[in-house]
Amino acid sequence: MPVENGQEIAPETVPTSKSNSVFIDANRLRRLLDSNEKENRWDKCSIYRVPCHLLLRNEKAYKPNLVSIGPIHHGEPQLSPMEEHKYRALSQFLKRSKKNVDDFKASMKDCVQQLMESYEKLDEEWLDEDKFLELMVLDGCFVLEILRVFTFDKSLGYSPNDPIFGARGTSTVINILVQEIVMLENQLPFLVLEKLLAVENRISTDSGKYLNDLLSIVGDDICTKDKPAAFSRLHIVDFLRNKIIGTPSENNRPEIDTIGIESATEYKKAGIAFAENDSNFLSDIKLENNILRLPVFEQCTFSEVIWFNVWAFECLHAGLTKDISAYICVMARLLRSTDDVAILHSNGLISVTTFGENQEVVELFKSLYNCIDFRVRGDLLYVIMEVNAYHTRSTKKWKRRIREWSLHLKLTYFRSPWTVLSLFAATLLIGLTVWQTVYTTLSYYNPRS
Repeated sequence: MPVENGQEIAPETVPTSKSNSVFIDANRLRRLLDSNEKENRWDKCSIYRVPCHLLLRNEKAYKPNLVSIGPIHHGEPQLSPMEEHKYRALSQFLKRSKKNVDDFKASMKDCVQQLMESYEKLDEEWLDEDKFLELMVLDGCFVLEILRVFTFDKSLGYSPNDPIFGARGTSTVINILVQEIVMLENQLPFLVLEKLLAVENRISTDSGKYLNDLLSIVGDDICTKDKPAAFSRLHIVDFLRNKIIGTPSENNRPEIDTIGIESATEYKKAGIAFAENDSNFLSDIKLENNILRLPVFEQCTFSEVIWFNVWAFECLHAGLTKDISAYICVMARLLRSTDDVAILHSNGLISVTTFGENQEVVELFKSLYNCIDFRVRGDLLYVIMEVNAYHTRSTKKWKRRIREWSLHLKLTYFRSPWTVLSLFAATLLIGLTVWQTVYTTLSYYNPRS
């Protein structure tokens, strides 16, 4: 019922200057005023719908075309053909584990509220706990099976002719499915995967370590091949972000303007070299003497989707440092042309297979950079400030030398018209002598008939 001055009034008495009246839900408003329910829910949320202003930049990096994972895109008509393959994966998963669906649902019953609160906003149909848990089991088993096929697990029991999980699927569809599994809107809470593995009881190692190893192979296409240290993992996108960064920056750093970052070509002219850093984490980027040590960037099928989604998660999740944003700003400024990419490629810092991919790398970071404010914070930017300081000192040194040479020429050869004339005559004489020598040599080897 609408309210006015804190008092409920009949809808027909609501004053309005337009034909379409706006009614306020008093009960909904009272719940928000009487509790901090909304704030608590935000604290627990980690899987977000990508907002429109980000979708406008690159919708195809955020929206699946083949499979829905979790409740956000479930039921969309274009994704429904994959549902029958999900059920085949579930059937095979149950057969190997010798368990039934209820066993897996029961393992999540005590944490179902936590799982539901991981999503920014659930549609009403998913507020039914039983239906929600069934979706978690179905999609969770599918994700695990896809990752196992992607990492060439041969013990899954699928037919070689299976269009998804057999040899046919491995060579065609699996890469696309893995790409869509790392989209932010297609996430499952990490806890779902851990619960499924624990009940399946197929692996001898800890389920968390097993998932680390499984996902590390996926992430190897774009970032460090080192085993990541222990960190909190909310879902696969969070895992990949941490795997790229290593140790997060301090969040109390002030913001820095990124406009002043020069291109790789300019830094090279100033005497700055480029080399791979030790761990390949973003957190280990550093300047040693005149060498800027960077992680290796792998240009691959997943690059665009992974970078856009880890960046979007960093923007949307409260409390995260802006290390991905800082890296994007630095790389976009460093790699302004294919020549810049070639410099880093020649130093083993960018992995591309064809020359055309150089332009793809430039365009990737340019499109990401266009989404970011020019002022960001992060430890990486303090490293770049050191690089700029070195660049400034080097530039000043060369300018000083040029001024010194110019002054020397002026004092030695341009003190009077006679010295200028003498310099001109000497230069002309040397030029004529060189020309005569060349002419004589050519005449000797090519005599006229």
